[in-house]
Formats: sequence, structure tokens, C-alpha cells
Amino acid sequence: MEKKSTVRKLDETNYFDWAFEIEMLLCSKDLFDHCLFSKEEKFQKEIIDEFESAEVKKWNSDDKKAIAMIGINVSQKYFSTIKNCSSCKEVWISLKKHFSETSNSQILLLKHQFHTSMMQPNESLTKYLEKIIEIDDKLKNLGVVSSEQEVCFKVFFFQSEKSSMPSQ
Repeated sequence: MEKKSTVRKLDETNYFDWAFEIEMLLCSKDLFDHCLFSKEEKFQKEIIDEFESAEVKKWNSDDKKAIAMIGINVSQKYFSTIKNCSSCKEVWISLKKHFSETSNSQILLLKHQFHTSMMQPNESLTKYLEKIIEIDDKLKNLGVVSSEQEVCFKVFFFQSEKSSMPSQ
């Protein structure tokens, strides 16, 4: 019996994780090529035109399967982004484009929050660290990986700056 794999539905917060999960699912079904190549890129024009060979018919069938697998794993909110796409490659590119445009503004906002975040007077170091790690996790979900040293520097630099301030 084949183990059923689950992919979280695509939403506004999980594109990079979702794309990896969908890629793995499609690879397991030998369908990921459909995200990378169109029928025209995969076959010579003569083969496509010449009474649709068995290979081309299989490609068309598999392309529809790949589109369906992606479609059932996106939130309804994104149906309009993929509804008029005629190939799996178009679906893949449309979603990637949509999220890269959205992600850029989110990345800038989160980087700003990361670099300007300050420990509040009554905030514990643990709470402050949790806040920084939460921002860092959100950046990771958008494909931006901060080094561990950068996160530590942020926390310890602010902590040493705070301890050197005169008490009131």
C-alpha cells in the first residue's frame, strides 16, 4: 500500500516551504519536469504536430495530473492566479512570480524589524530572544537565511549596549 503524502496548502505565509514540499511530491510521481519544461520545450515541433505521438499524449496527460496536484494544494485565494494557465510550467511560474513580488516587501519589513528591534525595559532576555527568533523564522520561510552569528550578535550586542547604559 502506497503511503499518502501530505502537503500543506499554499497560503500567504508558506510559499518557500510549500514549493519544496510540492516539488518533492511531484518528483516522487516523476512529474516535476512539467514545472520546468513546456511541451514545446520537451518535444520537437514535428513530433507534436505529427498526429500526437504516444509520448506527447502521455506528456499532456501527466501535465494535467501535475496541474491538479498543485491546484489541490493551494488555498482558494490563489485559484485566480492559476486558473487560466494552460500548462504546469505556467502554473509554477505564475505562483513563483506572485510570491516573489509579495515576498520582497515582506522581507524588507521583517529585516527592518530585525535590525531595529530593541529589548523593552521590563522584557526578559528570553522573551527578547524569542521575538528575534520569531522574526528570523519568518525570514527563513521567505527564503532569507540569517547566520546564527548574525542572530547572536543582534541579541548580545543589544544586551551589552543595555548593560553599559547608566541606570536611572
